[in-house]
Amino acid sequence: MYVDELIPAPESVEFHSRLIDAPVERVWREFIDLPATDLWLARTLMRVRVLVLRVSGHSVPAPSHGTFLQSSPVPLLNSAAHEYVLAGGVGRPWRDGASPSSVETSADVLEFAEPGWAKIAADFRFHALGRRTLMTTETRVCTTDPRSRRRMRLYWLIIRPFSGLIRREILTSVARRAELPRTPLLHVVQSREG
Repeated sequence: MYVDELIPAPESVEFHSRLIDAPVERVWREFIDLPATDLWLARTLMRVRVLVLRVSGHSVPAPSHGTFLQSSPVPLLNSAAHEYVLAGGVGRPWRDGASPSSVETSADVLEFAEPGWAKIAADFRFHALGRRTLMTTETRVCTTDPRSRRRMRLYWLIIRPFSGLIRREILTSVARRAELPRTPLLHVVQSREG
């Protein structure tokens, strides 16, 4: 399933892209292995969010320190190596960030209609262009009723600039890592001995 199938009629959409001077296999590997610690802005904003929720009386786990995908608050729903990653879920980001326990798969998200919630999905696509890669990300949001739509609009108005900065930070970090020249290990060992 793709983001446009999961949320076909979004109320909010955000799209970013980056042309990376590296083959798609390398870009994919750097994305999958991207340490959460490389994303300074995302980590900082997540810590602020956790702090605000805890101060307001909600029990929220601390962000993890694995890869970006492991530490994401939105669960991974679909992936195809070297091509696509989809994360999505249902939540109330304007309130407590909690999700209904019955929502675990893309079919659950698609069918969910209980009032008072927002469906949120983000994807990453990898398009091979010879020795370069076009990496894109799209975020889509829709709500389940007019009241949550109003709340999400206000929340999105505040958070959207930061969401965009985080998406650009991810694209920049992947590009920086994928475009680094790789020195063969044998050459490094020989240089140090000689």
